[in-house]
Amino acid sequence: MPTVLYCLAPVVADRIEPRIFGVPFLIFWIAAVTVLSPLIMWLIARLDPLYRSGAEEPVPADEP
Repeated sequence: MPTVLYCLAPVVADRIEPRIFGVPFLIFWIAAVTVLSPLIMWLIARLDPLYRSGAEEPVPADEP
């Protein structure tokens, strides 16, 4: 998801105006995606049924 938002930056945010908090829109877009990406990933993890059930994550390094 974050990669898609970064790739959309030249298409969606390819302009200087409007300025948000005194910075060009493109810089604001990149900063917003950077801040929101962990929150989006956290939300996706919380919605995962295996995460909610408390199931153990399989880690290949733990197998003999």
